[in-house]
Amino acid sequence: MHEDLLVQPLPVGKFLLLEDTVTLEATCEVFDPLVSQWSLVSSPIVPRAASAMVSFDDHLYLFGGENASWSKHDSVECYDVQNDKWELFGTMPEKLACVQASVLLLPKKYVPL
Repeated sequence: MHEDLLVQPLPVGKFLLLEDTVTLEATCEVFDPLVSQWSLVSSPIVPRAASAMVSFDDHLYLFGGENASWSKHDSVECYDVQNDKWELFGTMPEKLACVQASVLLLPKKYVPL
């Protein structure tokens, strides 16, 4: 059913599903495990496949990927979970697709060696 998926946990205990279809008609859905129900939410501004997503400070960041003609993206979008809104956040130093991402949170009293 879902061909290329990005699933990201949301800070509020729900999950966001970003579905990139072959035609790149990107849709987003949120899953609420308390009621076992999917709901449509705002879609990203730029349809893309092979992108990366991370969650940080009640926002989701979507970056990289490629369009229907296999051209790579350098754009970064930010999803505001509370307001169900995507906005262009910036650009990466280069255009990339098939990227991986993670967020490392260090303790506030972390002292580098």
